[in-house]
Amino acid sequence: MEKRGRSVRARRGVLVALVFTAGCSDCDDSDPVAPPSTGVLSLSAEAIAPSQIDVSWEEVNGLPRTLSRCRAPIAGAGCTPTQVRAADVEGLVDHEVIPSTEYCYTVNGFQQSACATTPAPPPASGTIVFDSDRAGTRALFTIGADGSGVSQVGPFGDEGKWSPDGSAIVFDFNQGGAGAVYTMSSSGTGITQLTQTTESNEEPGWSPDGGSIVFTTTRDGGDFEIYTMRSDGTQPMRLTDNDDSDEHPDWSPDGSRIAFDRFTPVTNAPGLRTLWIMDADGTNQAQLTTAEARDPNWSPDGTKIVFDRELGANTGIHVLELATGESTLISQQFGDREPVWSPDGSLIAFVTDRAGNAEIYIMRADGTGATRLTNHPANDGDPHWKP
Repeated sequence: MEKRGRSVRARRGVLVALVFTAGCSDCDDSDPVAPPSTGVLSLSAEAIAPSQIDVSWEEVNGLPRTLSRCRAPIAGAGCTPTQVRAADVEGLVDHEVIPSTEYCYTVNGFQQSACATTPAPPPASGTIVFDSDRAGTRALFTIGADGSGVSQVGPFGDEGKWSPDGSAIVFDFNQGGAGAVYTMSSSGTGITQLTQTTESNEEPGWSPDGGSIVFTTTRDGGDFEIYTMRSDGTQPMRLTDNDDSDEHPDWSPDGSRIAFDRFTPVTNAPGLRTLWIMDADGTNQAQLTTAEARDPNWSPDGTKIVFDRELGANTGIHVLELATGESTLISQQFGDREPVWSPDGSLIAFVTDRAGNAEIYIMRADGTGATRLTNHPANDGDPHWKP
């Protein structure tokens, strides 16, 4: 996770309300150990997204301060401020906020306050499956796209994906030594192991007709290659065969092609991971990107692929237009990664470390309106929308 110093206020602020008063009517900003104020504070708060407020301030004396936040009162009652952190720098990106809510910020030793109202989240419906270690072992959970109704599905699992009719989930799990591919019903019953090799089998996904499963495996050597098999685990067929690692396969909506990423080792260098595409039988392999790219996911109409890319200490989410080959950066904050489209193509679910650990967020397809769905100390990952 990238540690930020001075906050740089984004230019895409929405529904912003700034208040500078002689005192915060909504906050108890008293502090018995507040250092004396000898400088002039300039405090501002800007709601950038439903789950993000940028706060910045400047002062003359530069003494360590404490930044506090409180929500707007209910029925006229005041609130007890929550310390956000020691304000030893002059900026903060606050991700511990919820949509459609007014928050007021104060810095101890000063009477000014700044308030901002987070916008409403983008309309979302449906169910998302994700994996998490919140149960003590890696397991699958479901959550409503509005953030409601978290529940565990099955006793264990990783990298789960819904079947096209939503009745089953395919997933992988490593029970000590090598990963295997499994299926189970959408309620978590009827767990069936599909792969039986002693080598790793991972990253499974359904074909659009539900008859086949694509996955990665090391059964032919040290590198990952892409295979398909029938949905009952029979008739495995190898699609890629090279000295690189081919991973994260994703079937096109019409079933004719598979997108994936390929890691190519480079002598005396970290290596390079790029996006590729091939026919569903493994023929006509073609490179889509020359720059770092991974985790491809097809748009429902088959015209675009969303993916993430490592950019130094940060990771950005991009959308690739297949007709032109041009990609657009839509999100780049605190390790945004593992993006997947909603069934109607209007939203993207993704994983991010914005709040300090891996959580599931959603945003509009253009990258705006980022809204937090999960809120747990455990690490959550690999979201996938129910068709």
